Amino acid sequence: MAQLSLNIVSPGIDFRYDSIESYDANVTETIPHAWKAGEQTLTLRASQIAQYLKQHKPSSKVIILDPKTSFAKQGLFIQAWRDLYSNMIE
Repeated sequence: MAQLSLNIVSPGIDFRYDSIESYDANVTETIPHAWKAGEQTLTLRASQIAQYLKQHKPSSKVIILDPKTSFAKQGLFIQAWRDLYSNMIE
């Protein structure tokens, strides 16, 4: 039986903001996607970890260490963390 060899080359993902009417880069600040590494990955990762721990290890704590003094939509995230993960995220 012959073996099949498959090579895949991927340049990575990118956004095509012009492909959807009224969609632009500002949307990514309102709705984090975390498809690209960086600030959004860290923002969403803390929330995902907190959600898992809330369900499986509710006495756990998530401590975020970041050299920056602020991040995009910080007030909204902090309020959501207080509402959803009271005393779990610092």
